[in-house]
Amino acid sequence: MTNKQSAITPKELKTLLAKIESETFFSRRIRLLEGRKSQGSGRVVIPIDKDWVLKVAKNEKGIAQNLCEAETWVNATRTQRQYLARIKGFDKKGSWVIQKRVTKMRHGTAIDYYKKNFWSKDSFNALISNNNLHQEYGEIACQLGKVGKKVVVYDYGLDYETWYKYY
Repeated sequence: MTNKQSAITPKELKTLLAKIESETFFSRRIRLLEGRKSQGSGRVVIPIDKDWVLKVAKNEKGIAQNLCEAETWVNATRTQRQYLARIKGFDKKGSWVIQKRVTKMRHGTAIDYYKKNFWSKDSFNALISNNNLHQEYGEIACQLGKVGKKVVVYDYGLDYETWYKYY
């Protein structure tokens, strides 16, 4: 981690999560994370330490994504969880999720791996259909990363409801 992305102590994390949960304005939430973030269209991601990241909603779409990810993790079977980056904790209102940190795979490598190792697995397909995860154009295949040598989906916060409402 760079100096700007140093580890967050447990006490700092507890304080930060409390501030995020109590903040009603998305812009103020994001300001709490200055200097530590990378971001997508709905969420800001900051490293907590070498093993975990914090995903913070920066708009309503981010809240929907966090809730979808948390619900998918909670409802997944033990077999299905082997395909997912582990979630350690989440806010029930969707403002944040703590997830296992991954090393992202390059797009082409991820697609090839997905086709060979995930697509034909009944347990993976049940995970997708049971949670109504959005599969159009195989975008979930682009969200693969490694935890050690294990390949997992790290961004599974997009179900059809979120897709139709925000995209």
